[in-house]
Amino acid sequence: MAVLLPSKPIQLASVLSHLIITVMNYNSRFLSITVLTILLSMGILRVSGQGSDFASKVKSSIENVQKDADKDPDTFKENIAKLDKEWSERKNPVELSVAHAMLGSAYKEMKWTHITDFDEETRDDYDAKRDEHFAHVLDYMEALAGAKASAYSVLLGQKGKDSDLYDNDMLSLMISFLEENATLKNKQKMDIYEKAFNIYHKRGNKNGYGMMKRKWLQEKRQTETQYGNLTSEQYKDSVYQLLQELKNEEVGADLALFYWDTFLWGDDGILFLKWAVDNVGNSRRKGSLKRKLDELLQPKVSLSRVDVLLANRPVPMKVDFWNCERATMTIRKYDGRTTDKNGRSVLKLTGV
Repeated sequence: MAVLLPSKPIQLASVLSHLIITVMNYNSRFLSITVLTILLSMGILRVSGQGSDFASKVKSSIENVQKDADKDPDTFKENIAKLDKEWSERKNPVELSVAHAMLGSAYKEMKWTHITDFDEETRDDYDAKRDEHFAHVLDYMEALAGAKASAYSVLLGQKGKDSDLYDNDMLSLMISFLEENATLKNKQKMDIYEKAFNIYHKRGNKNGYGMMKRKWLQEKRQTETQYGNLTSEQYKDSVYQLLQELKNEEVGADLALFYWDTFLWGDDGILFLKWAVDNVGNSRRKGSLKRKLDELLQPKVSLSRVDVLLANRPVPMKVDFWNCERATMTIRKYDGRTTDKNGRSVLKLTGV
């Protein structure tokens, strides 16, 4: 997880400089507050890719909102509404997406940090405006897939490990943003992932296609389980087919690990990992498969006993050895306590 933290507590005047945005990362890869607005206000991010003046306009708008908020916190509602109107009229589709994400985040942040629980009307109003903006973040998914988000790397302690699978694009970034910040139902997620994997497939990005289709299958299973349309075996077979389709790509190792972690255990899991190490195409992610297999093959010893001990009764114990060529056990009998040479009380053990 890469997190950019503010240098001092967030105050009302700087709320708009601490909006939430996320960076895609398999099994939770997130960048927390401050990133998007800082990039825009510093003029670092040119989301249109053609010298857009959107960043400078955002910077001046935020500065004005901050100055007014320093004098009167109640000005936020009116000023953010002005930005809402101005930014929603942007013509560039990527800039529109960014604007909706920022505005939705602003309403979300203000509700939780500066609106009391007693002001239900304002809280409900901010919820509605947040949801309205979030609903439009992915209006132009094709354009987002063609826009780069590489400028974010200058603010990250480390880049998300899956960014390259998506060619560091804005589409995966905005999908991750909604996953973290919007309240999405399974069906909504399924529709988003389906559109995304079709876009990546069309663009020839097999890795992005594989990652999004795997997520689509997960949501499809969740969505259709209640109707009986996708059985556990069908889900398992679908993921395996996707793995076979893309096993020679960079994403192949990720899909293999997901398949092992989701569907297999015990000896079946070990046999599968051995197969994956031998058959998945070479990639820098393949090391994860090898490390997991090595971990499972390490010799192990476990000791178990009954939970309740009874006086004057034997204590049944079970020792399990796994993948051990040889083991030496030493058993001693407890014979009360004694003192050592320093006069400290210690256990008295006899016999071998």
